[in-house]
Amino acid sequence: MTANIPVSELLKQEIENRLKLKIISGEKWLKKKITTARIQKPGLLLTGLLGKLHSDRILIFGKAEIGYLKSLKDYELKSALKNLEQTPSPCYVVTRGQKAPQFLYQLAERKKTPLLKTPLTTSLFIDRITKHLEERLAPTTTVHGVFVDVLGVGILLIGKSGVGKS
Repeated sequence: MTANIPVSELLKQEIENRLKLKIISGEKWLKKKITTARIQKPGLLLTGLLGKLHSDRILIFGKAEIGYLKSLKDYELKSALKNLEQTPSPCYVVTRGQKAPQFLYQLAERKKTPLLKTPLTTSLFIDRITKHLEERLAPTTTVHGVFVDVLGVGILLIGKSGVGKS
């Protein structure tokens, strides 16, 4: 089974203290699932020079992405946003405390995607969210066992519950 967490988890108090995320649009879509610890800055993909965005990654809009999108003429902006619309994302995050441009709000609405904001720099935010997601999405296994010390050597006995390991 693939691990996943809802976007709403990123807004919980203990996580919010590290990521400093606030929702600015799309509260009704906070149940969207995050399934990978990898994030993506759309960068050159906005220009259409590279292929497609990776599906199901959080999209980060830093100063460079917002600045580039704001510099485009209307028809160029439509083309860039069309590239973003083709790939699903659990949420969009605007970094550095920037004001999200209206076209990003509209994109989030069309895509039914939460739009979040953080005052953190892009690199610091990426570092923190990646660590958090890697920890939360790591595969886990539950086993029954007893660890015993025999003359300073640790021995782990594993087996079904109730079969007499202790």
